[in-house]
Amino acid sequence: MSAALDAIPSMIDRIRHDLVGLKMPRALEALDHVVRRLEHGELSALEAIDILLSEELTLRENSPDAPQHGSRGDLMRRSGASGSSQMCRFSVQT
Repeated sequence: MSAALDAIPSMIDRIRHDLVGLKMPRALEALDHVVRRLEHGELSALEAIDILLSEELTLRENSPDAPQHGSRGDLMRRSGASGSSQMCRFSVQT
């Protein structure tokens, strides 16, 4: 584990606990890699959040029992968004 991760283990542990509680297994798998990229200055905090959420969304969209919704691009077109910073995602779990 890197120095930055060693300095904030309780925060990383809380995030892991939250991802488990939210049933976000793919985001949990990606967390360490995303944190390493943050440490190396390869990502901003918002990019890291976007990656974790996108990983989870992709897993759920590709799940055989997932409801059939439009793709991420469809959502952007329907909302009139021109860039990822303007994109909104909606997901309803039943």
